[in-house]
Amino acid sequence: MNNRFAAWVFLTAAAILFHANPASSMTFTAGQVNLADVDVYEYAYRNWNNANVGAWQSMSLGTNITGIPNTRRRVYIWFNVDALRPHIAAGERITLDLSYSLSDGNNAMVNVYRVAESWIEGEGIYHSGQVEPTASGGAISWNRQPAWDSARVWAQHRFSIPSGRASIDITELCRAWVTGQYANRGLMMAAADEQRDRFKIDFPTSESDRIELRPALSSTGGGGSGVGGGNALTITYCDGSSQTVTLTQSAAGIRSIDFGCGGGLPQPPVQPPAATSVQQFVTGGSYQVDVFLSTVFHSTWNIQVVNGRITGTSEWTCCPGPRVDQLRGHFQGDTVVIERDCSGQNWSGACTQVYTGRLVNGRIEGTCQGTGIPTPRKWVMY
Repeated sequence: MNNRFAAWVFLTAAAILFHANPASSMTFTAGQVNLADVDVYEYAYRNWNNANVGAWQSMSLGTNITGIPNTRRRVYIWFNVDALRPHIAAGERITLDLSYSLSDGNNAMVNVYRVAESWIEGEGIYHSGQVEPTASGGAISWNRQPAWDSARVWAQHRFSIPSGRASIDITELCRAWVTGQYANRGLMMAAADEQRDRFKIDFPTSESDRIELRPALSSTGGGGSGVGGGNALTITYCDGSSQTVTLTQSAAGIRSIDFGCGGGLPQPPVQPPAATSVQQFVTGGSYQVDVFLSTVFHSTWNIQVVNGRITGTSEWTCCPGPRVDQLRGHFQGDTVVIERDCSGQNWSGACTQVYTGRLVNGRIEGTCQGTGIPTPRKWVMY
């Protein structure tokens, strides 16, 4: 076969195993699945009930002051579900993975609810020992919470040890978003009994300096119409590594996989090295961009980079229909600066927006400002 090795698929083969009910898994970090996370605090002391801490490195829920009323905390989380669609379709379970520290109580039961309105994470931070400024720009606070559906608890989790990594099964809620049953406005986490429970749980947020502690989403398991009710194929390579792939149709018709290895067992696929600088990340091609205003605006940027100069187009829907805006930009050290010309196309007068960002956790993160964005707001490119 011209030194090409055909790997025959048998249900009992030792080198290539098709499991009837596999435990395949994949983890998406906060950088891979665009994520907003923030807490709100009911306590009026130092204006905490009107403050926003959307850019802070931790968030909390529960009630942490025994005997003092109106001290509840809640956590709001939103993430883009697009990357989860194939995993939901494959029958996999989706979990929200959170590092945590439990104090002021034990056996803390937490409920997960569906948020019914849009909200803004905000860019506020905590100011120790100071009266907090009132949230601006429509950012979330205790006194400016979105509506959420209290009629259904989509998930529950009991925190019973002082610290660790919790995995909360939110498969059904993710499925409701993916299928269009509900618009994805995120989820809210709160104490199961906010009036009686006395505990406080702290979570690192997606802004945490400790990347490994940031929130993440994981997919595990699977099942479907394949042989034996499973739909995963685990391939073991000659170097001892393995890869699990999800089959999109019954395995009954699969007879062989030709890897073209040049002899011997199949070789593992070569993965490109991860970008370590903004210049390595922004090399040209098609990128997805999210801008966090009163709602999240999604767009596709098609970029070319020649001698450090950036040109391209931005395709998105606004004002009021589809539009294509010109892009130009450059690099400044470890920062990329991209200007969007948003003039014309039913917009009267000049229109310019400037996007500045750095490489953070495998994507570009930063702030944008300009026409229609009077104050700096968060944007991401991935």
